[in-house]
Amino acid sequence: MKRKKIVQNILYLLIVIGGVFCFRYLDSNKEMLDDYKRDLYRDFDKMETALEDVNLELFKLMTFDEGLTNAENPSKYIERSTFLDFSFSNEDVSDYLHHVGRYDYIYVYLDLGSNLDQIVSDNSISEREMDYLKSVYSYTESLIKMHKSLFMTNRNGYHNLENSEAVRQGIFEIYEEFSSEAEALIHTDTYQALLDYGIDRAAEINDETRQFCKSVFDILQTGQDLIEDSEKSREADVYVFRTGGSNTVPGADLLDGKIEYKVKYNIETKVATVSAVSYVIPTVKLSEAEIDSLTEKVIAKTGREVSLYKREPLYDSDDLIYAFHYIYMAKDQSIQDAYEQVDIIIEQHGIISELSMRKPENIPIEEPELTEASVLEKAGISESEIESIELMRDKMGRLVYVMIIKFEENRYRCIFNANSGTLIEPISVNSKEE
Repeated sequence: MKRKKIVQNILYLLIVIGGVFCFRYLDSNKEMLDDYKRDLYRDFDKMETALEDVNLELFKLMTFDEGLTNAENPSKYIERSTFLDFSFSNEDVSDYLHHVGRYDYIYVYLDLGSNLDQIVSDNSISEREMDYLKSVYSYTESLIKMHKSLFMTNRNGYHNLENSEAVRQGIFEIYEEFSSEAEALIHTDTYQALLDYGIDRAAEINDETRQFCKSVFDILQTGQDLIEDSEKSREADVYVFRTGGSNTVPGADLLDGKIEYKVKYNIETKVATVSAVSYVIPTVKLSEAEIDSLTEKVIAKTGREVSLYKREPLYDSDDLIYAFHYIYMAKDQSIQDAYEQVDIIIEQHGIISELSMRKPENIPIEEPELTEASVLEKAGISESEIESIELMRDKMGRLVYVMIIKFEENRYRCIFNANSGTLIEPISVNSKEE
């Protein structure tokens, strides 16, 4: 969990100044410059595979019925981290060459995973969605050809040593050429719509939703207005509100300070998240009992019939606890309901750095189509391997079996769809998470 940015503008200025001196130092240090070029080369090399993986996933979704019906989370096949790393490297190169470093085209891929998850959520692809998939495929194919040309890839997909060294030495110019051409292409009439694809926020955000966001914010701080963010979010399914100015920290009887909030409303999940984005860190540290008490006061103000499901510590880079994450859930008979989940993160100095909850819908929970035993049998798992199993409605509204499975010396949290038996996601369980 990343710590909140404090004095953001000052830090940004320091980064910019530091970047200038860093690049001047690189110019005067050939060994360091060569190492830096090798890092850029690796990031650029990974782009080709990431782009090919994108088109492989799009091919599956557009061509095979099975590719759609089994696509629980196609975003996991999109190497978003690779595109993000490339974007950072791209900006560094532009700074080095003293060019403008912000390119729109990379957002086609940064937004792609969430768009694909939304497209498959109803197990069908509309005509508009198919046009989007075909357009992304075509654009990506152009980028792959461009990449191969610049990277001098041979017909077998390998780079010979001579070409690799030439590419590495000219990597700054290669980044610049690739991004300039990709940017020009995305802003043509053929592909411009890819940047604007997503849910129409203006149509989705109504007075009822605005009031819900305000009500969640008011749990922490009353008497302040929310202002709709004038900057268009790069996340297609997120709408952003901000406070008009500084606000008193919640729990003012315990703390003395000011805090500024941002409220993000996810149109797809209907979850509002209030985040503390700017504040002076208090010197006081609350006891765990005081933090627990503050959490219970917040829950009481939500009006939700929920109970504590889990309380987990959050650790900083020095492996020290800096906050606690409280998860509250409703419960329908024996079924835990994460669909009605309330999340609260309180830092040790008492600032509530995050509060999130879903817009109420009152959708009843249905019985699962498969029993625990039938899911285990379908997955080929013996009961002796199971440490625990729990039936739950997840945040997407799906009924799932959450299993902790022991394998040799390790433990994994595996989530199975309770109606189809499909494995949704295996996650390695860290001892601090349990």
